[in-house]
Amino acid sequence: MPALQKNKNKDEKPAPASASKLFPILLLLDIVEKQTFQYFYDGAEPVSGMGREAFHEDHDDPYYDEKVVTSGGSGFGVMAILAAIHRNFIGRDQGREQLEKIVHFPRNSRPVSRRMVSLVKW
Repeated sequence: MPALQKNKNKDEKPAPASASKLFPILLLLDIVEKQTFQYFYDGAEPVSGMGREAFHEDHDDPYYDEKVVTSGGSGFGVMAILAAIHRNFIGRDQGREQLEKIVHFPRNSRPVSRRMVSLVKW
């Protein structure tokens, strides 16, 4: 963001940045939001729709399990879906479908034993 000049008078508000200076920032924001959405949408675990713990396209990591999802990353994914709907990257119906998949997954999945559930902080 452009640096603001220090005001000598505390009651005085800073001058707004010009549109020409804001355009590159807004363009960058568009790119970052769209790519963030694509990462969480395209890389989501297909059954739950949630964000994966790690996403390796080459599957080169011997410890990689594509079925492991992350609760924190899934939260970012949910916010990315909401931003994508708001910014018209996807339609409301497409976004709602993905959100419903995420929200209803625990209810629709088979029961798991305590041994199958692991809360790991890397």
